Amino acid sequence: MPDLTILKSVAVVATRLGLQLYDKPSPAQDISLFAQTVNRPTRQKTLHLEWWDAFPLMRKWIGDRQTFRGYKSGIDVTVEPYELTFKLDLRELDLDGDRSLIQSAQDLAQQFAAGFGNGRFIFAYAPLRTNATTTYDGQNIYDTDHTHPDGETFSNVIDISGDARIPDRATSGFPTALEAQAEIEAVIETLEQNRLRNVTLVELGKPPLVVIVKSFGTWKGYNDLLTKETLAVSGGTTLNTWRNGFRLIRDFDPVSGDEKKIDFILAEPNGPRPVVFVPARNPGPLVMDDKWVFDRKEVSYGSDADYGFAAGLPHGTVRLQE
Repeated sequence: MPDLTILKSVAVVATRLGLQLYDKPSPAQDISLFAQTVNRPTRQKTLHLEWWDAFPLMRKWIGDRQTFRGYKSGIDVTVEPYELTFKLDLRELDLDGDRSLIQSAQDLAQQFAAGFGNGRFIFAYAPLRTNATTTYDGQNIYDTDHTHPDGETFSNVIDISGDARIPDRATSGFPTALEAQAEIEAVIETLEQNRLRNVTLVELGKPPLVVIVKSFGTWKGYNDLLTKETLAVSGGTTLNTWRNGFRLIRDFDPVSGDEKKIDFILAEPNGPRPVVFVPARNPGPLVMDDKWVFDRKEVSYGSDADYGFAAGLPHGTVRLQE
């Protein structure tokens, strides 16, 4: 049976490798798709963030200067601790030489990196998923009467049944590829209008877009739109101009009642993001608790970190719902 020194060496290597892997998240864990990263300047627990008017426009000077105002209220982001702890059991390790120890450390490292990476992504996505009520105007992220700094209201919710731009979905209630195309084009128009405040001189194109679906039926229609070269239409086929035109992510555990809702996020570089992410302290070096090593032949080890997540700027996202 190896001694505590060997056991600790496995944990140390596993943690070091895990931190290296954690620093290279997979594309599916790219928080920047929907979150604006803000660094914490000091050690305070809560950050109060203010955004100036994101839509400045030159105006005729007819008397007194008109100063652009910030939002009615800022966004408070609370930094909280997160941790990941493993139990390393001597009796469960395959200890047939040095190679098995290295392999054990590599396996544990993969678990460490996945645990922190997936956890961070899920927590960052939570404000969107739960429709939290902490945006700058005090509204839910998805609401029909958000307020811009100048007092103008906007909606980032599209009801399919009440929007003339969108055809009724098939009898199954899920979109076909052609119906998904109409939906995504209506969403882009709404995103541009909300972002630019009804400025009419806008060349609508295909901005970087993230589509988050919450059911297999919805995923099927949007995946066909994303991948197929041609789409079936009455009397034949038509070229699919939306092929590879957006990012498609599926939420496998949606909030009850949200299964047919779709969230669209404008992912333009430096554009508005619906979530604020504060990486106050990334996972650090190994922390080990070896008090049970003699009686139970096990040691607990892991790492912790400090992060903040909050709802951000709602004009960077639109929710489509029935």
